[in-house]
Amino acid sequence: MSSIANSFRKQAWPLRILRLWLGVTFLYAGWNKASDRSFFDVSSPRYIGRQLLGFSHGSPIGSLLRIASRHGLIVGWLTILTEMAIGIAILLNIASLPAAIGGAFLSLTLWLSASWNVHPYFLASDPAYFIMWTAYALALLPKKRALNGTKRTQVVNLDRREVVRIGAVGALAVAGALLGRLFQSSPTRKTQAKNNAGGNAKKGNSLIALSALPIGAAHHFTAINGDPAILIRTGNTRVAAFDAICTHQGCTVDYDPATKTLICPCHLSQFDPLSHAAVMAGPAPAPLSEISVKIDGTNIILV
Repeated sequence: MSSIANSFRKQAWPLRILRLWLGVTFLYAGWNKASDRSFFDVSSPRYIGRQLLGFSHGSPIGSLLRIASRHGLIVGWLTILTEMAIGIAILLNIASLPAAIGGAFLSLTLWLSASWNVHPYFLASDPAYFIMWTAYALALLPKKRALNGTKRTQVVNLDRREVVRIGAVGALAVAGALLGRLFQSSPTRKTQAKNNAGGNAKKGNSLIALSALPIGAAHHFTAINGDPAILIRTGNTRVAAFDAICTHQGCTVDYDPATKTLICPCHLSQFDPLSHAAVMAGPAPAPLSEISVKIDGTNIILV
């Protein structure tokens, strides 16, 4: 502990504040995902694979995100462990420079995916984190020193002790992630029907039996274009369906039966399903795209 305290004392106050903020934030980000039951739940609109697919629309790395969306479990765990490891390493002053570079790279990736469609750019947090991590990494760069007549820059001294310390960071990250899974949040509301697992919907196909969708409940399915979509029974003889990709940042919206609104989990944009998904609150610039559906006898079909 004394070495950690000494590492803080050797830093200027601006760097101490930056280090604490970045370390705690990334550690919490990993914990938040690990403890979110819906993060790995393929039947949830907040499933990591669905989020990646949503982020791919309009992103300059869209093709990579679409590939990653098919391996949601692997990408999700890598993200959790990476965020936790970076946070722990920064706070404990273990391989801080590589950790800061990793934080900058992860923030840049999130900027090109999750925050790419945020306009103006300063409303998004990921660009700010990319700049903060870059600034912190530059501050950690050691000065070049003469050694045998040459100049070298030592990034990490990988002696036996340092290897053990780095291994401890990895172990702590794994332990933290597993602990987060033990304290998972409540499951997704049971008022929502399970997702349609039969692939993309086609015009004329039945999405769900009318009797299986109570008034005020929602059913998730895959639209013709491959986007996640949501069907809501708004009345005894009324239904509505929308593309679930938020028009603000590309996150996947969810239906809240308590408020009878569609809510984006990323920046809390709200849409009114009774008014063609008009924007009620939040930064979303436009309504959700509406999908034509109708009640056909005992079924709800795609028109």
